[in-house]
Amino acid sequence: MAKRSRRKGAALRRRYGRRDRRVVRDTFAVSCRRLPSGSDDKLTCLIQSIAATVASARVTGFHIGRSVSIERRASGHDADEIASLLETSSLRRAAAVEDALLKHFRRHPKNSNLRADSGGGTAEGRQHVYLALRFA
Repeated sequence: MAKRSRRKGAALRRRYGRRDRRVVRDTFAVSCRRLPSGSDDKLTCLIQSIAATVASARVTGFHIGRSVSIERRASGHDADEIASLLETSSLRRAAAVEDALLKHFRRHPKNSNLRADSGGGTAEGRQHVYLALRFA
């Protein structure tokens, strides 16, 4: 598994050009996985996990978003690391979770989201709600 991850990381570095960028899948989903997918407890778990992550002095900024390809979004936000918070086939559910997270973190000083709601993003496919992080 580690060998496969290294190969995938190397392929992403070649494709998107930044050596230190990391795509982390399921970082947050692991801690919240056992909770029912539509529950308020899962959203609370995600909020607590995000808050603990962005409180680190190492994190200089973050962006919460939704996309069908989080790998492409990493370069779009100049992120050093990007983590999938939620993966679902439901566009409506992904938009609802993204909206709730954006509203909760709207006034956070490290938040770089320009909009207070999820906005567009209507592409078909597996939807990812993600957290893009920038480090000092």
